[in-house]
Amino acid sequence: MKERPSLTPEGIVGCFPDAAVIMTLTTHLITLDLPLLPPNLVERVEGELQAWGTPLRWAITAVDRERQTVHLEAVITRSASPHG
Repeated sequence: MKERPSLTPEGIVGCFPDAAVIMTLTTHLITLDLPLLPPNLVERVEGELQAWGTPLRWAITAVDRERQTVHLEAVITRSASPHG
């Protein structure tokens, strides 16, 4: 019988017999306040999120017209493997 993959604190094991650890990802909820700069707002948001990790999803949850800012909530993943 073939071994089933399992998730351990060291990563996913059992998928590739020659690899002890493939990769471990962690997810994080982050919030940011960014200047409201249309028309390139999407590109700016995506660029800011790349500095934190790989975005899974994001949403603008508030707009402050007086301060000209947007409040952003995002879920990102980061590699937690020893090799980054």
